[in-house]
Amino acid sequence: MLTTVLVNFNHGRYLPLSLQSIFRQTRPPDELIVIDDASTDDSIEVVARLLPGHSNARLVRNPVNQGTVANMNDGLRLAQGSYIHFAAADDLFYPRLYETAVDLMTANPGAAVFSSRSDVIDENGRSLDAPIPRAGYPSRRPTFLTPDDVARHLMREDAWFMGNAAVFRRECLVAAGGFCERLQSFADGYLCRFLSLKYGACFSPDILAAWRRIEKGFASSTAASAERTTLIIAAAEQEMLGADIFPAGYAQRWAGRHEYDVRRRALARERARSGAASNAVGRLIAALVEKIGIAVLFLKLRPQDLPAKIRQRLALHLGLL
Repeated sequence: MLTTVLVNFNHGRYLPLSLQSIFRQTRPPDELIVIDDASTDDSIEVVARLLPGHSNARLVRNPVNQGTVANMNDGLRLAQGSYIHFAAADDLFYPRLYETAVDLMTANPGAAVFSSRSDVIDENGRSLDAPIPRAGYPSRRPTFLTPDDVARHLMREDAWFMGNAAVFRRECLVAAGGFCERLQSFADGYLCRFLSLKYGACFSPDILAAWRRIEKGFASSTAASAERTTLIIAAAEQEMLGADIFPAGYAQRWAGRHEYDVRRRALARERARSGAASNAVGRLIAALVEKIGIAVLFLKLRPQDLPAKIRQRLALHLGLL
């Protein structure tokens, strides 16, 4: 049995496409729990229009806003499924996500987590980033990764965990105590890594979802705040060092990667702002400044990853991946 928990706050604009992508799964969820976190837009009207006719779906309305992670923990307590997917109300889920996840996890009962590749789109559905090159992922085909496999791949690259495409074995999530609220937007990413290192994980290189990156989204709004980013990095490092399951040196490596990604996006936003008010030469200069800034950030924050990145680029250039 598979449960989908969809958490929503003021995403009435995106709810129709998100819910329809769940209804159109080749392997539909057995249970759908929509949690509305005291929205002030038309979200309730949208849900009321779309849920009738789906007997496995129900709406839970919060009287006051309590935040995304608290809602995910509420969904975990309410869920009846052996597998559980936490869906954001602004994301899209491609038709074979649940079929692929359940089939692979059923065939590998030791796995606590399934993940796959994901598109990244803007508020209008346009592609933003190309998915990470296959060299950054642990396998070219659907597979089960043992805890040792996971540890080895995490040290090389860990962006292959995409929360929007993650399906969890519920009993493992419950045993872990659910999501840590102080980790905020990294709460699901942390548990993906922790549970994979403890039990093993399934991975598919197929692109099975789309993460909509918008300014007011949970992850983006968190990343835009330097103070919140610093708190999350410190909290995550503390959790990793105290868990005694992460590879030696990984906590520091993850912190560098996370800070690099946040600051790289800030450079991209600055380039977009500068370019919008410039002529062709100004846009070229802004793009050059961004590229130099990204290179400097990488050398400063991710020097240990440089050999792996060089190998990836060479492999892609030679057509080996």
